[in-house]
Amino acid sequence: MTLENNGNEARVENISVHRARFYGTQNGARIKTWETAKGLVRGVSFVNLTFKEVGNPITIDQHYFCHKREGCHELSTAVQISDVSYSGAVATSISEVAINLNCSTPVPRTGITLENIQLASADPDMKITSSCHSVHGVIKGIVEPPVSCL
Repeated sequence: MTLENNGNEARVENISVHRARFYGTQNGARIKTWETAKGLVRGVSFVNLTFKEVGNPITIDQHYFCHKREGCHELSTAVQISDVSYSGAVATSISEVAINLNCSTPVPRTGITLENIQLASADPDMKITSSCHSVHGVIKGIVEPPVSCL
């Protein structure tokens, strides 16, 4: 799901994705927003996911447009993301960063839950990692690769 800056405030609420399979896709369970967007994303759950050779299995990216241009910076507003859960995922990732929680600093990102996530590299010679910025939440059960910020 993507929230862009079109001058309006967007609301995305109460979305559930269950038993989804991603094979050879660039992205898996992904939430992205432009840093200039306003609104909220809340009550999103991803349950029992399978990823095979996926580029970005689990991603929250609040700096989407910033990646496409130089000289961008944090704004005082952003989309508020809360109550997002990822539960029961198995995967092989083709990217080094298999879990990327890249959130905006000005607006709280709370209630992010990772539960029983087992991601591995599709390439036995590549070690996968996680990355996170400005996110608060909890880990339940086993989460691989480890996510140090939660």
